[in-house]
Amino acid sequence: MTADTLVTPPYLPRAAAPLDLVAVDGTWNAVTVPALWGRLVLDVLAERSGPVLEDPAADHLLWVIPPGGADGWPDATAAGVQVHRQGAELTVCALDGHWCGMRWLRVPTTRRWDTDARLLRLGLEWVAGPLADAQPIQVCVSCAAPTRAGHLLARNLGDTGSGYEVHACPTCWREMTRGGPGRHLHVMKKGPL
Repeated sequence: MTADTLVTPPYLPRAAAPLDLVAVDGTWNAVTVPALWGRLVLDVLAERSGPVLEDPAADHLLWVIPPGGADGWPDATAAGVQVHRQGAELTVCALDGHWCGMRWLRVPTTRRWDTDARLLRLGLEWVAGPLADAQPIQVCVSCAAPTRAGHLLARNLGDTGSGYEVHACPTCWREMTRGGPGRHLHVMKKGPL
């Protein structure tokens, strides 16, 4: 084993490539979460989070976890949570990022190559609710609160088909229907960690 093998996480691009399609192997797994509410999970985890990759093209955040760390998790694809196990291929950039906007929000180090899967699940469920009850998550345009019961305010399909939707949480929606600005103070309760 070379010194290079010991200090380089197995999911980084090889041969100094700035961007690479990397196969998940037996040394790591990954979890991707929609960027829209994934940053809230990162805030909940704070310094307990290991490496996190932001991919604007795929519109997700990627957490590296130990192999098999999410094996007992229920299917949460309805909420946009995807577990990538051995054999999956993911686009990953080098430590200094890539011109397309992909970058490491939490850089892997020799001391921390992954995130504890149990803590990640706690953070995900704190923000999005139980994974076993996975539903699509919207984020309120006014207060930035994640909600499963958002009201659709606007939809733009765009010329290319990749459009967007704008939602309001029930509290902001009620305020808007009464003629108010639709902004309430969203109080985040203390996290589970």
